[in-house]
Amino acid sequence: GLVGSEMCIRDSSQRPPDSLIQILGVMLEASSVSKKRKDERIILTPDTTRKLGFEGKNASLVIDNVPRNAIIRDFSFAGMKVIILGNAKFLINKKFILNINMKDGKKMQISGTIKRFETVEGRKDICALALEYDEKSIPMQYTLILNSYFQTVKVKKAK
Repeated sequence: GLVGSEMCIRDSSQRPPDSLIQILGVMLEASSVSKKRKDERIILTPDTTRKLGFEGKNASLVIDNVPRNAIIRDFSFAGMKVIILGNAKFLINKKFILNINMKDGKKMQISGTIKRFETVEGRKDICALALEYDEKSIPMQYTLILNSYFQTVKVKKAK
């Protein structure tokens, strides 16, 4: 049989570390918040760019293996609105891969489908695309960043 101290060591090694439990809790909360606030949009401003850790408003959008420069206008847990050059009527229902540059030098990649386009008032050379993410392609990092942002917004409103 096991002696008391050996049993204690075995019990503690079978238990997940507190840090893992905390991380899983944060991930579960972020996942829950992402479902509740799925369609709440965040407009990208210099302030939100800094808080979210984005490098800037620029992103790369790959459609039909053609990379395009895009400017992020706003986004949510479920999608993003970007501005691109050209007329995008023919891009509706096409698949995309979106690359977002982060301040730390990393890239976040999300894929999905282009749902609609809007003309930009007074500009015939650019348009806005509404992107809907494939739920399975959303990186946990993206969900955690948005969750963290919404927590700071909640705190500010409470004051």
